[in-house]
Amino acid sequence: MFSVTLCVNDEELDWLVAELVDLGTVGLREEPGQLTAYFETEQAAHLCSAHFATRQPVVQQEETLDYSANWQRYWRPLCIGQRFYLSPPGDTSTTPGGRIRLPMRPGNVFGSGDHPTTQLCLELLESLVQPQDRVLDVGTGTGILAEACRQLGARLIAACDLSAEAIESLDRNTPLLRWRGTADAARTHGFSLAVANLPTGVLTDLMPELNRLLAPGGSLVASGFLEEQIPRIETALTAQGLCPETVKRRQGWGAATARKTSASGTSAEMSSSALCYPKKLPSPRFQASLQSLIALWFFAFLL
Repeated sequence: MFSVTLCVNDEELDWLVAELVDLGTVGLREEPGQLTAYFETEQAAHLCSAHFATRQPVVQQEETLDYSANWQRYWRPLCIGQRFYLSPPGDTSTTPGGRIRLPMRPGNVFGSGDHPTTQLCLELLESLVQPQDRVLDVGTGTGILAEACRQLGARLIAACDLSAEAIESLDRNTPLLRWRGTADAARTHGFSLAVANLPTGVLTDLMPELNRLLAPGGSLVASGFLEEQIPRIETALTAQGLCPETVKRRQGWGAATARKTSASGTSAEMSSSALCYPKKLPSPRFQASLQSLIALWFFAFLL
C-alpha cells in the first residue's frame, strides 16, 4: 500500500475526491490542511503525485493494516432504534429487555454496524419487515442488514455482493440465499423488500435493477448517500416509479424508503430456489471500478 499526501483547503475537497477516485484511490484520510489518498501500487501513487505536482505531494509506502483488528479495539455495544442491540466480538453484556442482539462482525468489508448509514437502515427496517417478506440485501458486506431482517421475522432473505470476502464472511449457520455477483441475478418481481446501502453513484446506477426485482407494492430501503444528496436520490427513485416515503438523517448521512406503486408486471408466489439464477460475474474492469468506489466510501470512514 502506498499513500500520497496533498496540501488542500476545505473548499477544494469535493472535486479533489472526485479526481482521486478517477485516479484509482482505495481510501482517503482527511486532516487539517491535508488529504491523504491510498493506492495499491507504487506506480499509481506516483501517477497521482505527478497529477497534483503543485500541491506538494508526499509519497510514502504504508504498512498493510488489518482494519478489522484495529476497529475491534474501539467497538462498544450500541442500542440502535427501538429494537436492536449491536454487540462487538467478545462482548458478554446482557441484551437489554425487548431488544434483538446483532453481532458486529469483524472483517475488511463494510457493515460492522457503527456507520450512520447502517444504523439508519436498521432503524428503517424495524417498521418495514413483515413475516411474509422476501428480502434481498444488495451489497451485503458483513451481512448485518440481512441478519436484522431474519431476526425481525422475514420469511426469506437473500444477499449478494461483488466481494468474495463479503460472501465468505457471512455466517454459514444463517439460513439465507447468497451469491457473489450483482442484483441482475435476482428474479424480476421476486422480492417484497430490498435493502441497498451503497455509495451514491452505485446506488443511482442500480436503481433500475432495484425497481425490476421489487414486486408491486414492495419497499426499498436505500442509504449510503450524504444528506445533501437526498434530492438526487429522490429524483432517481421517482424516475423508476418508486414513491419516496420516509427520509432519515444522521451525522451528515441520509437514508430513505420508497414503495413500488406501479404494477409493471405480476408477482407470482415463488419458491426460494426460483428467486435467483446463475449469471456470470461482470467484467473484472467493472468489478474493480465498483469495488474501488465502495472501498473509497468505506475507508474514508475508517481512516
